[in-house]
Amino acid sequence: MNTTRTESAVSIRREHLHRRGVRLEWFTVSWNVIEAIVAIGAGLIAGSTALIAFGVDSLIEVISAVVLLWRRPQTGPNATLRSTAMLSGVRSTLCQRRSFCSLLL
Repeated sequence: MNTTRTESAVSIRREHLHRRGVRLEWFTVSWNVIEAIVAIGAGLIAGSTALIAFGVDSLIEVISAVVLLWRRPQTGPNATLRSTAMLSGVRSTLCQRRSFCSLLL
């Protein structure tokens, strides 16, 4: 009987932490979208390549956060594994190109 209560408490705690993590991830996406808009806008006005690159970096972080959110579907952890792997590869390629471009500047 006591084991059932413990398992139930752990399940409730896990669900609470999962919801909290999803809320934090949505906050991260929102923050990075605003950051990207402001940085790219300021970079265009000021003619600053560094600010524009910072905004693009924020967009790459948005892609990463959205992939993380998409990776947690309600139907199960393996439902979108292939698509997630592809998007993670695209994100990795963008990060590598950004690093290479920053070396050229």
